Amino acid sequence: MEHLRHFGLAQDPFQNDPLARLYFASREHADAERRLLRGVRQGKSLAVLLGEHGSGKSTIARHLLDSLEEEKFEASMMVILQGETGSNWFLTRIARQLGIDDPSAERGRLVTEIFGRLVDVREEGRHSVVLIDGAHQLRAREDLGELKALLHLEHDERHLLTVVLVGLPELGERLAADSAIAQRVEVRVTLAGLDTSSAGEYVAHRVRAAGGDPRIFEPAAVAALCRAARGLPRIVNTLADNALFEAHLVGRRTVSPADVVRAAQDLGIPALGEGGDVESIAAPSATHPAVSGATAAPAETSREAARPASAPRATIEPEAEVAPIFESRSLGPDPFRDPDDLPDDGPPKEEEIEGLFVDLIDEER
Repeated sequence: MEHLRHFGLAQDPFQNDPLARLYFASREHADAERRLLRGVRQGKSLAVLLGEHGSGKSTIARHLLDSLEEEKFEASMMVILQGETGSNWFLTRIARQLGIDDPSAERGRLVTEIFGRLVDVREEGRHSVVLIDGAHQLRAREDLGELKALLHLEHDERHLLTVVLVGLPELGERLAADSAIAQRVEVRVTLAGLDTSSAGEYVAHRVRAAGGDPRIFEPAAVAALCRAARGLPRIVNTLADNALFEAHLVGRRTVSPADVVRAAQDLGIPALGEGGDVESIAAPSATHPAVSGATAAPAETSREAARPASAPRATIEPEAEVAPIFESRSLGPDPFRDPDDLPDDGPPKEEEIEGLFVDLIDEER
């Protein structure tokens, strides 16, 4: 594209497609992923990631999925489509995510198949994980009832499945309204928008990944981008691309706050400054302070010589090794068990699982 070549960019830096080369672990995103990863590695039953449209929830979920080692986890991700309903649709989708090719149409049998598959994975020495994107579209009674029943499945005194729900803030409200499932949430993360410092690092990373010089964006323009986009990466991308085009149209070599304001106006994005003028949208605020360490516009020298030092990136530290699975058989007799208690005969039989699970779902309806 002509406007990209004008700024020395070999590729489009602000695509909203989930391209690995454009991924940037901002402080906000790295912190959210680290918290979710901790829950998965500890085998928690239910984790929740909440965030607005365009905040990067799906990007974090995909990156989390890619970080789970195949030798330790049977992990998959399912995306809920709007209006997806029907008898047993949720359990059927879960079954397919777990690798059951031809799930039964009969609910009791379907539950038994899911349980059997989860046990098989556990006996392979791995843990099952399902990430559910768009989870705010789950129906409160029917779908969440089946989810609660899934979270009850255990084998050898451990949860068989970790579910990570990813959705809009309304998902948090829906879960909180149901005390039974609210108590099952063991990790909950609310994704914040990028602050101006993180937005500057984000924009700089994307420009570098496309072969350009980050100084094509004036520091005040980055502050304007962040304020107008409310720190949401998807809107930052859209605004930044349109602001590049505005600067190109008038022949400038850098993007100014005025270009951001014009792009926001054309896109129907309200400017968050006092009155929406250029000065107010670019002015620092308590929420979005000015970018520190700003540099002047690039001189006409070689790009490599003029390129500033890279800003520090937030990285995800490696997790400690997971402790070995606790083996209760290695212990002596339980001093707290009453002699009249029923003996532990191992995992329930197929007909027992089917009956218990169906009864549990019926109770939730």
